[in-house]
Amino acid sequence: MLMEEPVFDTLRTQEQLGYTVFNTLRNTHGVLGFSITVNTQATKYTAEHVDERIENFLDQFVLNHLHEEKVLYAANSLAKLKVRADVTLEEEVSRNWNEIVSKEYLFNRYEKEVVSLAEIKVEDVVEYFKPMLSTSTSCRKLSVHILGYKDGVDEKEDKEEKVFNLNLLKNNKHSIKDIQEFKSKLEKHPVLYITE
Repeated sequence: MLMEEPVFDTLRTQEQLGYTVFNTLRNTHGVLGFSITVNTQATKYTAEHVDERIENFLDQFVLNHLHEEKVLYAANSLAKLKVRADVTLEEEVSRNWNEIVSKEYLFNRYEKEVVSLAEIKVEDVVEYFKPMLSTSTSCRKLSVHILGYKDGVDEKEDKEEKVFNLNLLKNNKHSIKDIQEFKSKLEKHPVLYITE
């Protein structure tokens, strides 16, 4: 929530990198993260340029956008969303079914989250974001660039079987240079279940 407006305003409105710009929260088996998506024209900006502008935004995010007023407003807004009663039976079933599927069984999760949101401090949010946004080597990042058809190529007329290649961009200072070496150094973490 804190990043939604600034990422759109900075990367779409001010820098005009693409028509579609958004961020998404990721929670994969208890591992938290986020993604920033920018759909741009390959003829207008290179993937490396867009990646550089995203990195610049992340470097500036904590300094420019995590102020007490914004953090408290976001926490209050999120708390209001969580105390809202389920409007349909489908919403209630979906919320409870997610607890069963995730094997966490925390059926009063929203109530506990509202209590936590009331106690949150700006310093907590800044300390949470800093390691994720750091451009140091400890930061984990995956940058995916998908290039479509070039102008003038009709997809219907082009009946040839396409061969797609995976290319690793190695000119970024944080790029993985050797994928096998990188994989051999990865730590394995157990799946985290939030049960309290």
